[in-house]
Amino acid sequence: MWHRIGSTARAFYDMVYLGFVAGTHAGSLISTFPSEARLHSIGALTSLGNLIKAMVPHGGAERTEALAQIGAYGDGMARHAIDPFAHGGGPNIPGWIAAAHNRFMTATGLPYLFEHAKAGMREMLADHLGRNIARPFAELEPHLQNALRGYGIGAEEWQLLRSAGTLDANGHKYLTPQAGH
Repeated sequence: MWHRIGSTARAFYDMVYLGFVAGTHAGSLISTFPSEARLHSIGALTSLGNLIKAMVPHGGAERTEALAQIGAYGDGMARHAIDPFAHGGGPNIPGWIAAAHNRFMTATGLPYLFEHAKAGMREMLADHLGRNIARPFAELEPHLQNALRGYGIGAEEWQLLRSAGTLDANGHKYLTPQAGH
C-alpha cells in the first residue's frame, strides 16, 4: 500500500514539475551520444549526424527490417504493452495517475526522443560493425576491439560473426543479432 501511495505521489510530482523535461534530455544527448559512439570507434560529428538522422523518419522497408532485427523499436512496443488501468484489478486512483503520467510524458516528447535516439545508436553501431566485418579482429580499431571484448566477442567469436554475413539494406551492411544464430 505504501509503495502504491509513494509511486502515485512521485508520478503526480513528475507531472507538476517536469513540463520541459524533453528539452533538458535533448541537450544531454548532444554529449552522451558522441561519447558512447567514441567507445565503439565512431567519431563525434558522425554520431551527431546519425542522432539527427534518427529523429527524422526516413528509409523504406529494408531499413525497417534492419531496425526490427536490431531491436530498435522493441522498447517502444514494451512501453505500450502495459495497461495502467489493470493494476490492482481495475480503474483506481493509482491507475489513473499512472495513465495520466504516461500521457503527460508522451506529450513532452521524451519517449519519442529516447526511442529514436536508441534506435539511431543501434542502427549506427550495426552499420559500423557491418562496414568492419571484412576485417580480421586484429585489424579492428582498438576502441572497437575493446567494446567487442566487453560483450565477450574476441577473435574467434568475431570470425564466426564474419562468416555469418550481414543484412544489406538501402546501401548499408548491418551486422544484426540474426548473424549470431
